[in-house]
Amino acid sequence: MSLQRFDEQTATISVGQIPAGDTSAYNTISAGLKGGRLDQLYLSNNDVIGHVIQLILNDEFGHLAVLGMVNVPSGAGYTAASVEAVSSIQPTGEDGFVLQNAAVVQIQCLVAVTLTNQIDWVAFGGQF
Repeated sequence: MSLQRFDEQTATISVGQIPAGDTSAYNTISAGLKGGRLDQLYLSNNDVIGHVIQLILNDEFGHLAVLGMVNVPSGAGYTAASVEAVSSIQPTGEDGFVLQNAAVVQIQCLVAVTLTNQIDWVAFGGQF
């Protein structure tokens, strides 16, 4: 039996940005009391250089696990298609991350964005 599909009761959308000069981890989708799911995470980059974005699982106790890293080239989402991070780091046939209650998927830019540029994200998921 596979854990790749669940019926989400409430859709969740999260948008945000990693500003210039920042390498902090930012929350994308947080699971509710019954758990949740991150289905898609689109990343855009208007910086003059490409960036590696790290996806981190943070459980309700603050334990961190790196889920994977995604390259977001310069211009992604602006002059080229944005990068969908979840499908980029999962095996073929899988389609999202199931999260225990109160867990969150965070993103972090490993090298700071330059000048007044930013990395933007739009995350889609749901609560059980």
